[in-house]
Amino acid sequence: MDAPHNAQDFLHEFYTGQHGFKIQQLWEFLINSALLEGLIIFTIGVIISIVFFTAQGKNTIIKAKIRGADFVRSRNLS
Repeated sequence: MDAPHNAQDFLHEFYTGQHGFKIQQLWEFLINSALLEGLIIFTIGVIISIVFFTAQGKNTIIKAKIRGADFVRSRNLS
C-alpha cells in the first residue's frame, strides 16, 4: 500500500482499514453502553441529592438560626 498523497486519501485509508473498524466499535460502545450507563448514574445521583437535601432542609428550617450577633455585642468589637 502506498503512502497517501493528501489528507483525504489518508482519512479514507484510515477509516476503511483496521483502525476504522476499531473506531466504529468504540463509537458504538460509547453511544449504546457508556452513554446509557452515564445517564442512569446521573439520574440516580440527582434523585439521591434531591432526597438528601430535602430531608436536611426540613431540619434546618425548623431550627432557630444561630447568628454571630447572638454571641458578640457591638461594644466588644471596638
